[in-house]
Amino acid sequence: MTDALPECLLFVTPDCPHCATVQRELEGLQQQGMTSGVVVVDASRQPELAAQHGVRSVPWLKLGPYTLIGVQSPAELRQWAEWAHGDAGAAHYVAHLLDSGNYAQASAFVHADAGRLQPLLAIVADPDEKLAVRLGVSALFESYAGTPTLQSLLPQLSGLCRHADHRVRA
Repeated sequence: MTDALPECLLFVTPDCPHCATVQRELEGLQQQGMTSGVVVVDASRQPELAAQHGVRSVPWLKLGPYTLIGVQSPAELRQWAEWAHGDAGAAHYVAHLLDSGNYAQASAFVHADAGRLQPLLAIVADPDEKLAVRLGVSALFESYAGTPTLQSLLPQLSGLCRHADHRVRA
């Protein structure tokens, strides 16, 4: 990822009770210099474009590399915008996806940029992370078995084998 300001693509519909609020918050983040811009698309008027992006419900937001579905609080939008500036948000986004049961999207996100695998070590090293998230991250690491990407992380992974907490060692 880059430190460039993230772009926002927001799909809305006129009858959505949350869309206008999310749009206002994103425009506020743009005015504060946290995003480079907000493109708003009425999914009911441009269903082909919505289908291209896989939009099934609104508000649907692509904020930098992250796709967020449903209403987000102002604090959540600000946090995602901050995370979208660099690599820090990758682990949070993968945890968010796995916690909501979306392994396929988490896998696609990581496989789109193998550099996103390294930040997931923080999840593996956190014994207090939710079990579903830890298992999902383990499956993501397994999907890289035998690859140079995973081999480059072996020193860090092997270090976790000596972790004080048995859940991390496992």
